[in-house]
Amino acid sequence: MKNVLKIVVATLICAALLAIMGWSYISGAEADGDVRCRHINVCVNGSHGESFVAPDEVKDAVSKQFGNIIGKAERDIDLVAIEKFVNERSAVRSSEVYMTRDSVLNISIEQRYPVLRLYKNGVGCYCDCNGNLFPLQGRTTARVMIVDGALPVNPNINGKPDSKKGRIWLNKMVGLADYVNHSAWKNRINQMSVDEHGDLVLYLRDTRERFIFGTPDDAKDKFERIETYLTSVKPGLEEGKSYSSVNVKFENQLVCR
Repeated sequence: MKNVLKIVVATLICAALLAIMGWSYISGAEADGDVRCRHINVCVNGSHGESFVAPDEVKDAVSKQFGNIIGKAERDIDLVAIEKFVNERSAVRSSEVYMTRDSVLNISIEQRYPVLRLYKNGVGCYCDCNGNLFPLQGRTTARVMIVDGALPVNPNINGKPDSKKGRIWLNKMVGLADYVNHSAWKNRINQMSVDEHGDLVLYLRDTRERFIFGTPDDAKDKFERIETYLTSVKPGLEEGKSYSSVNVKFENQLVCR
């Protein structure tokens, strides 16, 4: 029994010594800057169910740009340059690149999340909640409000629109999208377009009228007037009759044609 106890104690002591030696080696290597990358981990956040950034694609892009990082000493890896490179990808909102004590290079990505999909002259783009435009992504399609027609912004821009007018309009559209997404109108709007006069025009799923919304602001008031038309004006028309357009862009007015 005593021999068994001696063997157990000796084994524990050896394990402790090996652990201390291993820790000392790692600490010494860190002090010498000789820790070598053994793995790359890419984490993508903010996807909301849609993935616009693929971890494997990020790894491949980083390898093509900076060479094979696996096996490189930490002192030879330019973390700032990698972070800047990752941030240049259109669907990336921000990123953080860092090494952990287990010799893993971590790339943590915050993904852009679109709230609008815009189309103009056959060219499309997304707009995120901060009013930034970025290209449509080939991997997936976001289920967001679609707006087409004579848009006051260039869909080829990656970032904020060039003009002040375009930036103001886009910020108002983001506010409108937020209002719609948190209201009963979310599933009732079939399409939004900007006409030749610059007015936003809405088409609902359950009726044929064009609702001339005007500028994309005062959403609550304008939707209340649309609801007034649908519940109070339209039911009073002769069967089979309807107006072709309903204009709610003027304050406190409901103009039917």
